[in-house]
Amino acid sequence: WFNVGNSPETSKITIRDLLNQTSGIPTYAGGKVLAGDGTETLEQLVQELSTIPLTTPVGKTFQYSEDNAIVLALIIQIVSGQSFEQYIQDHIFSPLQMKQSFVDQNEAESNGLAQGYRWWFGLPIAATVPYPKAALGASFFISSAEDMTHYLVAQIDGGNYAQTSILSTNGIAEMHRPVVAVGTGGRYAMGWVVGTLKGEPVIWHGGDTANYHADVILVPKRQLGIVILANVNNALIQADQLGKIGRIAAGVTRMALGFRPADEVLSANTFYLIFDALALLFLILQTLSLIRLFRKRSARPLTFPPIRRYLYWLPLIWELILPCCIIVLLSILLKAFDLPLSILIRFAPDFSYWLLVMLCLLLGTAALRLSREFVCIAETKCTRIV
Repeated sequence: WFNVGNSPETSKITIRDLLNQTSGIPTYAGGKVLAGDGTETLEQLVQELSTIPLTTPVGKTFQYSEDNAIVLALIIQIVSGQSFEQYIQDHIFSPLQMKQSFVDQNEAESNGLAQGYRWWFGLPIAATVPYPKAALGASFFISSAEDMTHYLVAQIDGGNYAQTSILSTNGIAEMHRPVVAVGTGGRYAMGWVVGTLKGEPVIWHGGDTANYHADVILVPKRQLGIVILANVNNALIQADQLGKIGRIAAGVTRMALGFRPADEVLSANTFYLIFDALALLFLILQTLSLIRLFRKRSARPLTFPPIRRYLYWLPLIWELILPCCIIVLLSILLKAFDLPLSILIRFAPDFSYWLLVMLCLLLGTAALRLSREFVCIAETKCTRIV
């Protein structure tokens, strides 16, 4: 019954395409998974792909989508006859002696899971977000730094850890073989990005939930593995060159290779200082504009001289046209990517709520300005009748 967008091309999708993110399933499709409430099942998530059109020819173009991993998880579950969670426990966690790794949030919490945080205007605020277990194929595994070193040893040592093999040497080599460009100078392998750092071949991957971030980096020739786990996140600082958390892992890797960390273009702290200052400035200016309108209840724009009248209406461009443009643009983007507004709020709550407050203030001020004009028009007509 597997079907993507009711397209006959679905039958061309192979397991290799799913592993290499070249299935044609668009990137945005995976956003629904991250915005889920945790009640979905694996089968439901895969069945929902029938409404998602393939956006590139199968096997040709890299498009990272969590849904590729979701489909793989369901395949593992069906072929093995085990739940995906149990399969991971039996075939990865147990043989690699990953005793602090979990596929259940409640179990992890009872064993000391660090509280997750989201940055709000630069301040870390504790946050518990839904845990969509059906999305485990793509994200939400819980582990410790020590356990992750066991996993990285197996990646570097031909699938072996402590004389236990979970994958053949050829299997590891195939997993790390780059096959498609990712657009950032690297190439994608099966779950890994392959590139270079200071001329040294490196293999890496990063992951995010709304309140956690992780980076793993391999330097195979030097048999180095690096893992950085952070219990705080915000989508605002995950964009390139904004001092994102991932730069920590890159800096550690450079140091491990004997180089200095790269100079930061813009640190997270500096970014938030700028963002907070601008956000507060716009908020204050718009609030003062609204207060001034309330205080000038008796003013009659129709009676103003022409120049002053134009100046009176000039703010309406900012107060009405700007928020309408933002709302329309946001609606188009969310609809085009088939994403709920909740994913923006979940991954960047400070920006999302600030934007909503600003939109309300702008539209409120515009509505007050227009209503006063209508009252003036009505009063003028009454005066002329009398």
